[in-house]
Amino acid sequence: MDGLRAVAVGTVIANHAFERFCPGGFVGVDVFFVISGFLITAILVEETSTGTFSVTGFYARRVRRIFPALILVLAVVLVLGWLHMMPNELLSLARNVFASTLFSANLMLLSEVDYFDLAAKSKPLLHLWSLGVEEQFYLIWPLLLGALAAARLSARKAIVILSAISLAASIYLTRTHPAAAFYLPVSRAWELGTGACLVLFRAEILHQMRSRLSRELAGNLGILAIAAAAVVFNGKTPFPGAAAIVPVLGAALFISAPGSFASTVLSARPPVFIGLISYPLYLWHWPILVFSELFAMHPLSIRERAMCILASTLAATLTFLFVEKPIRRRPFAIPPLVGAMSAIAALGIAVIKADGFPYRIPQEIRQAAVVLPGRDFIRYGECHVSASDHAQLSPNCIEKNRKPLIAVWGDSTAGALAAGLYQLDDRLRPGIAQLTLNSCPPVLVDAGELPPDCVEANKDILARITRAKPDAVLLHAIWNLYWQEPIIGPTVRELQRAGIRTIIVGPVPIWEQPLPRLYAEYYAARRTVLPERTAQFLRPLLAEDGLRQTSNNLGVRFYSPHAVLCDPTGCLTRTSPELRDIVQSDFVHLTPSGAKFVAAKMVQDLGLRRDPDPQATETDQPRH
Repeated sequence: MDGLRAVAVGTVIANHAFERFCPGGFVGVDVFFVISGFLITAILVEETSTGTFSVTGFYARRVRRIFPALILVLAVVLVLGWLHMMPNELLSLARNVFASTLFSANLMLLSEVDYFDLAAKSKPLLHLWSLGVEEQFYLIWPLLLGALAAARLSARKAIVILSAISLAASIYLTRTHPAAAFYLPVSRAWELGTGACLVLFRAEILHQMRSRLSRELAGNLGILAIAAAAVVFNGKTPFPGAAAIVPVLGAALFISAPGSFASTVLSARPPVFIGLISYPLYLWHWPILVFSELFAMHPLSIRERAMCILASTLAATLTFLFVEKPIRRRPFAIPPLVGAMSAIAALGIAVIKADGFPYRIPQEIRQAAVVLPGRDFIRYGECHVSASDHAQLSPNCIEKNRKPLIAVWGDSTAGALAAGLYQLDDRLRPGIAQLTLNSCPPVLVDAGELPPDCVEANKDILARITRAKPDAVLLHAIWNLYWQEPIIGPTVRELQRAGIRTIIVGPVPIWEQPLPRLYAEYYAARRTVLPERTAQFLRPLLAEDGLRQTSNNLGVRFYSPHAVLCDPTGCLTRTSPELRDIVQSDFVHLTPSGAKFVAAKMVQDLGLRRDPDPQATETDQPRH
């Protein structure tokens, strides 16, 4: 089993550190779920049959197994966050620390799934969602099996039925509410139930696996299924849903076939050792990657990521040898462990109550940390929604009685641009039709790494725009994977066919780190404020020139926010000497100040200002 644990943790780490080579490595978590369901059910069945089962004893073992390494990691992450994070980042971290002490990180992360929360990949405790799902299962599973036994009901039938219901819920939620499907235990329970069924149907499985050929086929195909999912799946794959059947079935086949060639290979000392330290290795690897990138102030190279994994392995080994093993042998360790976990929870609450202790940061730097917009900034839930919720776009998103009417269509960066237009002088700003989606550029063909439902949602938006007949449409997104003519061309041609003036708005500058964090790290390193304009810490804009050429080929106007914010000496980090006027709130999204700055220049350059003369607005059209 330790060898399979090594496969599970290895695929997850490969996905986090080297995503290009292992884009579907997140399936390692599903393998862990099968292993957990199998082991916990085997223990419960054995102890119940021998009359040695104790609820308190069961949970005491879980505390000794889970708490020591988790307490250490949470404490270290809190200290690093205190030293290096801006107040809003530390506040988000503290919420996740507190949720992790209650084994509900999955529920906390689900509540944070929106544009305004910190980017997922900058969350040091993002990976603890799976621990939340697993421990919620452990909380319920012994009680469920005990209740079934007390009621003299068949555990086998009950678990099969519950697992089938969970799988159906997973498939449905993956299509309708992907974030809920990913994080909620109801859509993951069938994976743990699959492991449980391996125990409950052990006699039948052993009968099927009595021949060497059967074991070889099952064991080797199981590992191949996991490997195939890790390599073929990616962030675009609807998951968990039906796709999760592949790694779950693969893990089940491997567990069912001891003695296969794959099982023999994974019984060697190196994979067994990795399996033994898999839990602390899983805990350590992600915070080390996140904080290393924070300290470096640039995306980590492959070599740097490899060094992080080596450091994680060393930290996991030391944790296993000097923290986990000694405490597991101590029968009276429960009260101190519960006390230590409670202290971590109290620290998390203290940071939350203090709003991230802003006074840790000098006043002039603190100003850069208070610009994180709220949901209302881009009219979240009304005019900016996830693709699966596109039908919820409100009719109020289109200002039908105001001319000229400018439609803004695109992803969350387009939502920020629309918010900038709303901030302009009411006498001069045009009417706005904001129709923007989370992570969906305005394209009508499936391409790149589009999230599910983007194309369908964009077709709906196209129909709304065609009916509204705006004077112009601004197409705006990050564009990195979507600037080619075959991808954006269908959108432009449909708008041209409807006689609507179309303007492709290029990407805004993209920073190597969230801009507020750059302010903090720059000050910490140099004891001075990040310059108002800098050429450092910027990622290359891969789409700018290509999108300009695509626009020319399609015969539409191209407008560059990058040219508004940047010149040969660098890009603006704030729109005035005041740090509160910082341009962007993370890697890419404009703040209210930055959005207004870009919108004002764009409206002037493109001739989209509203004519203050009411009679003129009836006849005048914006110039093309």
